[in-house]
Amino acid sequence: MEGFVTELLKLKWAGQGEAVATSYISFLCNLVSANTRFTRPAVKFIIENFKGSDRELDSDVFRHSHTALRGLLAVAPVIARDEILQQISAKFPYYKMPSYRQVCYISAVLEMIGYIPDSRDLILRLLVDRLIKLDAHLSRDFIDEAYRKIRNDEDDDEKIAVKKVDGQVESLDLFMKLMFTYIDVETHTENGEFDSDKAKPVVDSLLKVFLSHVIPTFNILHTQFLYLYLASLDTTISSRFLTENWKTFSKPDNPSILRQTSMAYIASFLSRGSFVTVGTVMTFLERITNWCLNYVRHKEETSSGMDFMYTDLNQHGPLYAACQAIFYVFAFRHTELTATEARMKKLQSLSWQTLITSSLNPLRVCLPGIVSNFSALARNYQLAYCNSIIQRNNRINLPVVGSLSGSSTTAKPLLLDCFFPFDPYMLEESKIYIEDIYRPYTGEIFNDLSQDEDDSEGESEEDTKDTPDSGLGRRRKRDDSIR
Repeated sequence: MEGFVTELLKLKWAGQGEAVATSYISFLCNLVSANTRFTRPAVKFIIENFKGSDRELDSDVFRHSHTALRGLLAVAPVIARDEILQQISAKFPYYKMPSYRQVCYISAVLEMIGYIPDSRDLILRLLVDRLIKLDAHLSRDFIDEAYRKIRNDEDDDEKIAVKKVDGQVESLDLFMKLMFTYIDVETHTENGEFDSDKAKPVVDSLLKVFLSHVIPTFNILHTQFLYLYLASLDTTISSRFLTENWKTFSKPDNPSILRQTSMAYIASFLSRGSFVTVGTVMTFLERITNWCLNYVRHKEETSSGMDFMYTDLNQHGPLYAACQAIFYVFAFRHTELTATEARMKKLQSLSWQTLITSSLNPLRVCLPGIVSNFSALARNYQLAYCNSIIQRNNRINLPVVGSLSGSSTTAKPLLLDCFFPFDPYMLEESKIYIEDIYRPYTGEIFNDLSQDEDDSEGESEEDTKDTPDSGLGRRRKRDDSIR
């Protein structure tokens, strides 16, 4: 009997018309109601329908399959729910499967959130986890090459058919688009207005997933843009995003790499989000600077043997990440931050000179391109003078505590291992959600590392009276850390 039932469950019923589908769904509900042990095989075969096959039949197949799942939930609420959530994960398409089949499946899973009780957190966690895994398989070079081939094909008049973009790139692009669309639907009314009450459940769920899955994943390229878009919808969401990252960073018990990544998110968010107000940027610059100064003051008072060239990334990684955040944000937002006298006075009160001249020497381990840019800008605004420190760092080649090079006297400093989460978005279909809220780097990139050694904190007053534009064009150097 059991074998006979199993064979019945394998029937391709969902695309056979309304009468057949209605009768079969009734059969499934009666079967599970009579014996719940058939719930698992019934759900298993239904979920398989969502991977797609024949485009002409998919709409009916999906509609009937959702109706069937609703029916099973009605007759066996607890068992059916658990089996559905388990099978959603088990049947998730392999990342190399055709993009069409993946899109079909993801769309179906998103629809399930609407009728499976208390499933939002679990399903969004699963989807973001799968999105991260797909995202992690693709490098910037790979994506750039995939689109370059398409552009070359389009320019070739001899080509009869335009070549499609790489399947994995297309899958990631469409996956992101589906997630953006879902966020849109769940946060807006039918009239297109943002609804904070309606948005709260999805915002809460996605922020939980951010803390559990996104932050711990280093160097992903696109998944995190879901949160840039989400935060752009309302100032309260933006504030929550920054606050959650600050909490993660400022908690000493958290792993150092996690704290550094949280600070990278803060820096990149403040820099790249065109919707982030200059007031918010100033508030966080002050908060980060004060944290750094307190940290340095405490370490210098309680530690002995630290000279100017002391650097220990293992012990002080969060500090260096915070310093680099200051340099990075200022490079992006300096025009706004210095636009009024009040803002300039606020910047002058932050005591950046004290920070960069501390014995922990942040200029030595932060990325050279960011240090160089900050040095040029800070010098022209008379906020800090870095040249003498940079020159000394370049001349002295001492072993670095925590260096991968060991104790060799020729060891070079180990640079801060970090990434910038909101570096330019590359996926062409889904980028429409990002374009209007994203700030590209529009300023010039400077190399201030080759200043004369006598350029120092003691520069003449005449030298420091340069206008903001006067010295920024000298010794320009391309650097990928600021784009």
